[in-house]
Amino acid sequence: MRAWRALGVAAVVAWAGAGCGDDATSGGVADAVDVADANIESDADRDADADADTDADADRDTDADRDTDADADAADVADTLPVQIPGERPLALAWAVQSDQDTGVSVLAPSVLPLRDGGVVIVAGADGPVRFGGRALALDDTHYTHAILTRVTGDGDVASLVHLCDRCAAGDSTALAELPSGDLALAGVVSGEVVLDPGGAGEVRFTTAEGGAELLVARFSRDGAYRDHARLGAVGFGAVRALSPLPDGGLALGGVTTGDLEIPGIAFPAPPDAFYPGHGFVVGVDAALGVRWAERLGGAAGSDVTHVHVDGDTLVAIGDFGGYPPRVALVIGEGDDATSLESVSSDDDPAMDVFVSRWRLPDAAAAPARPTLAWIRRVAHYSNGPRPATWLVPREGAVDWLLDGATGVGPDADGVNWVTARDGYESLVLSAALDGSAVSAGPSFAASPELAPGGGFVASRVVFPGQSFAPGGEDGPTLTVPPRPADPQADYADGVVVARWDDAGDFVNAGVLLLRHAAWIFYVVPVATVATADGGVLLVLHGSASVTALPSVGAPVALEHAGYERLVVLKTRLE
Repeated sequence: MRAWRALGVAAVVAWAGAGCGDDATSGGVADAVDVADANIESDADRDADADADTDADADRDTDADRDTDADADAADVADTLPVQIPGERPLALAWAVQSDQDTGVSVLAPSVLPLRDGGVVIVAGADGPVRFGGRALALDDTHYTHAILTRVTGDGDVASLVHLCDRCAAGDSTALAELPSGDLALAGVVSGEVVLDPGGAGEVRFTTAEGGAELLVARFSRDGAYRDHARLGAVGFGAVRALSPLPDGGLALGGVTTGDLEIPGIAFPAPPDAFYPGHGFVVGVDAALGVRWAERLGGAAGSDVTHVHVDGDTLVAIGDFGGYPPRVALVIGEGDDATSLESVSSDDDPAMDVFVSRWRLPDAAAAPARPTLAWIRRVAHYSNGPRPATWLVPREGAVDWLLDGATGVGPDADGVNWVTARDGYESLVLSAALDGSAVSAGPSFAASPELAPGGGFVASRVVFPGQSFAPGGEDGPTLTVPPRPADPQADYADGVVVARWDDAGDFVNAGVLLLRHAAWIFYVVPVATVATADGGVLLVLHGSASVTALPSVGAPVALEHAGYERLVVLKTRLE
């Protein structure tokens, strides 16, 4: 039996046997709280192909800094590192492009947004001048808060590189979204002196209250030209984890705050006994970026909203909660209208639980109103949290998302113990039906998977020298990266496994891209995996090593690097 199906069936059987009233007899999930009609219709015919301008500036240098020529002797490489690993599907490298910081500065904490046209937008921090694909930014090195935006097309052209803002941190604290118009939205928690469009015609400067932080939402063109922004209110310190367009042209935000949530007209003071990391929240803004509604997920439990997805009048919010003290409750709403969900943490395991919830959004034409909670489920348990999930993809009647560091999925008949993950701690794909009837688990990964345009999933993960990885479980090959040489000063290679699964979770194929580098230099690792409509896979890597990429077929490609951390975007294909 396939790994996805085996774990999914085990979890669903356990839930069905939990004896939780009507939910158990109807195939529902134990530990479920139904507070409204769960059968809210989703919009299966949403438009995922909004027209967007994909033309780049005609005068840019599209060939500069693109590394397509090998600077390594393939015969010498083959003597020490096998380019073809037994059992893998041959993997080719179409192109690679990297940022260049020869002054010793860094590109830090990238956030990656796949675009509908097959390219990617990357927002990252930078602490000095940056060059990328024939474009350059002359940033000063007086602070570490520059935020840059670059767009890389599916053909490997760096279509833009702009100084987006200062003190708009990238990484886990900032969320990105592509709007139906093709423009981009960015949301985050900012503090201090914030500068949007630094040095540009639309430059905006403001300073948050001393010692405080604010929610910021800004819109830009797909190439980073500033459009507009809104300051939504005080939020304590925290982060925006997720961003999703609303049908009326607005946006839904999800994240966490360690203090009060003080949005004009809406105030949610933080209770003093809230556990780390704080409290999760969801906020809705209209097309003019004015706040329409907000909800806080409170109680004694710490919580974090890691994903939001809007489908018609439905909001799906996913996150984690729990921790210590054990058996704390997540509370939504107030007084008699409050809904609570108890964690399964204990003195021996003060870890986090994962929830998935569905909300009915208020009518855009109505007076300001709050969303209505339809149902909430506790679906998984994991340790060493919080670990924000990395992506969410919608499909008809369900959503799929990635959970990092899971220890198990689904309670047993007592509703307390959990199905143990296959390898202790791993990343699992979870799938939730929007009618609240079931949640199942899919294949495991170690780096951001993505739904492929032709169906199924693609994913990448690092396999270190001497280690093995079986992406298909019993249905696929075991891929073993060559061990480090005996000489501690000799070059060696890490492996980046690129794998595919179909819609049912069945393994299709996998290949390995070896990254050969010097023994004394840190390696580069994948931070995002993007499937393209032509069957290729874009890998976004971050790190500091000069590496030689060794595909299974074709010549090696040298990616020389004289600075510190940098970005690499490359395109592979399983032959």
